[in-house]
This record gives sequence, C-alpha cells and structure tokens, in this order.
Amino acid sequence: MKKFLITKLPFIMSFLSFLIVSGFLRYNLYLSTAQLSREFLTQNAKEIYSIDTLRISSRLNSFSKSLNWVCIEAEVNQKPFFKMSRGECTTGLFQQRSEIFIVEANNLKISFTLKPAFELELLFIGFLIVQIALFTSLILATKRSELEKRQQELKWLKLSRKMFHDIRSPLASLNSISEDLHFETAANKTLFAHSITRINDIANSLLSTTQNQVIKLPEFGDINAITKEILEEKKLEHIDAIFDFIEISKSTSALFVASEIKRIFSNLINNAIESSNAKSKIKIEISHNDSFTFIDILDNGAGIPDSVLEKLGVEEITSKKSGNGIGFKDAKETLVEWGGNLEIIKTSQEGTHIRLSLKSKLEPKAYYLIDDDALVRLTWEARAKKSNISLITFKSTADFDIHKSSIDKNANIFIDSELGVVKGEDFAKQLNLEGFKNISITSGHDSSNFENLHFLKSVISKTPPF
Repeated sequence: MKKFLITKLPFIMSFLSFLIVSGFLRYNLYLSTAQLSREFLTQNAKEIYSIDTLRISSRLNSFSKSLNWVCIEAEVNQKPFFKMSRGECTTGLFQQRSEIFIVEANNLKISFTLKPAFELELLFIGFLIVQIALFTSLILATKRSELEKRQQELKWLKLSRKMFHDIRSPLASLNSISEDLHFETAANKTLFAHSITRINDIANSLLSTTQNQVIKLPEFGDINAITKEILEEKKLEHIDAIFDFIEISKSTSALFVASEIKRIFSNLINNAIESSNAKSKIKIEISHNDSFTFIDILDNGAGIPDSVLEKLGVEEITSKKSGNGIGFKDAKETLVEWGGNLEIIKTSQEGTHIRLSLKSKLEPKAYYLIDDDALVRLTWEARAKKSNISLITFKSTADFDIHKSSIDKNANIFIDSELGVVKGEDFAKQLNLEGFKNISITSGHDSSNFENLHFLKSVISKTPPF
C-alpha cells in the first residue's frame, strides 16, 4: 500500500486532474459556441428569413472580429455564399462546431467552428507545463530514491559477502578437527557433521547471492528424501521428541531448491518443538494431487495466539521472545515464488497444523492393453505414439502375468472382453482382488452387459481412449 501511494497515486491524481481540466475546457467551449449561434439567430432573424445573403455576409464578417474562430461558413441550398477559414473546419478536443439550419429559408445553413479563448489556451498550456514538470520531478525523485536504495543494498551486500566468506574458514577448521574429536555417541558425531554441513550450505548460498550471481532456480526433486534427511537430523538434535512420518506416496517429485527447503523444514519443525510445553510430538505427512505435493506438519504445542496469527506471514512478528519474526514470512514468500504456498490449517491449545504446498511432477500413469487381436494392438500402439503416451500391449493374460509384479497398482489397464477361452471380465475381477484399481473392459457389446461389475472403472469400445 505504501509503495502504491508513493509511486502510483501521484500519476493517477495527475491524470485525473488533466481529465477534469480538459473536460471543463471542452464544456466551456460547447456552451460558448451554442450561445453564439443563438445570439446570431436572434440578432439577424429578419435577414436570415428573408435570405438576404449580402447582409448575412456582412454581419458574419463583423461578428468574426470578436470571436476566437477557426471557420465560419454559410450556404443556401448547399451553395456556399460565405466562408472564412483559419484551419481545418472539423470538431476535435479543442474545437467545437455549431450550426444554424433553417429549412424554410431555402435550407439556409450557417456554421461556426470555434476554439477556446486565448486566455484559456494560455492557462491550459501553463497547466500542461506544470504537469510535465511534476511528472519529471516525480520520476527523477523515484529514480534517485531507487539509486540510493540500491547503493545501500550494495553496501550491505559487500559487508555480507565478507562476513559469509569469513564464516567458511572456521567451518573448514571445525570440519577438519571433527575427526579427532571424541563424541559420547555416534549419533552426536553425526549431528555435529550435519550441523557443519548445513551451516556451510547456508553460507555458500548467501555468498552466491551477494556476489550478484544468478539465484538458483527451483528444480523438481524427491521431496520424500529431503524430508527424511531433515527428520533424521531433528531426531538427533531433539532426542526427547517423538516423530511420526507418513508417506502416502513412496516417490513424489516436487519443485524446490534443496538448501532452501531444508532450511524451511528445519525452522518449522524447530518452531513446532519449541511451542510444546510437554513432550513434543511431531507428525509429518506427505500427500499429493495432480498439481501439488502437500507436506503437513502437526504438533501438540500450545497453538498460535490470535494476536500473532492475524499478522503471521504478513509482518515480521513472532511469539517467541528471542525470535526475529521473519521465519514464517520468509518461508511463505519463498514457497509462493516457487508456485506453492504455506498456510496455517488449524491452530488451538491442542496443537497446530501447518501445510506446505509445492508444485508436483508426478510420473504419468502407464497404459496397458490385453487383446488377442494383433490389429487392435497395432492401432492402440500407433495412437499412443502419436499422443506421446506410454502403452504396453499383451496378446494374452499369461503374458500380462509374467510382468504383473512390476506394474503399478494404479496403472490404467484395458482388457478385451473376448480373449478366446478366457473372459476379460473374469481376469479383471482377479486383478482387482490383487489390488489393481483402474481396470476397464474394451468390448463391441453394449456396456449394459457389464453394469453389475462394480470392480470395473469403465467399459469402452475398441477405440483408444487417448
């Protein structure tokens, strides 16, 4: 809102003032022209109705001396008898045309094309000069402000670069002597090594940014593996906490930057643990739909206060005494940049439920066809190739059984109803009992013949469905 008031509102107000002034000038010109026509008709009615063109011409010539005119024209029966011109006899933004037209007087027509009075023109030109000066000064002030801001940013970036560069030296020393240190448990040693690696990743990322290099773009990766890695680290870091990880899908690809998503996970889990007054219980669940992967983090903490909740993600605020309040806001902005989101699903004194949404890249389901007709198989294979679809065909149920163990239970399977001695629907029922869910029958018969087979996803013709 503040940025809008500073950069946009002055231009909008200037444009509105221009419209108002232009409108006033145009309306004033319209009134003046209409009044002129009425006055001329009233003062010269006798000459007009008697069609005394000489007197009318003389009066028009005298009238013109007191007008800011562009064109004055007169005609009878479309034959001109008077014309004075100083420019184009057309209407425009600052030219107004008015006519006197009398049918009874041989279609006598007198037209006046006027422009604003010289004083008004000067005022309008002065207004435009002031507007241009204001625009120019505003643009220059904005550029100057941006330049000063950029210079300040460069100053801090230079300082940050030095700081992040200096961090790497003691990190290298710590990493070097870690092999000689004696830890009470192997878990502590692993935690120490992970911590050094994480700090080094953060320093490298920030150093890369401050060197004005291209910021690393998000890529599709295995979010399950990232989550497991952070959980293992947190289990070592918080040995008293209870972690429950649920994978609805064993392999889910999502769009993220690995170092950033690790930092976000780590901060959110730390917040969840710190909010708990009793033994921390953290549940993480990964699920997805066709567009997004969802990472749900649920804790048994005391919840987020209403005063904090209404500003969370908008302002730099925190409910922790030692916090700087940028964790949630920064995380939300990062995920939104990746096309995802971060939101509070529910919070109460019994705990908080946070959901991270990341763009998904799910592997397309493969298609399988079982049909003993070679021509049908060739037709489906040709259509699949044209549609860039993965299709594997089998000429018998026995061939399918050979590869069945490697086929995803959610794959789309199409089975011919007539497979010689084997009925396609009987084999479909068997596959359904084994866990296959997306089974369809291909048949030339009416679909009503299969309406009681509830284990079928659909009944289609022999035409490929893609």
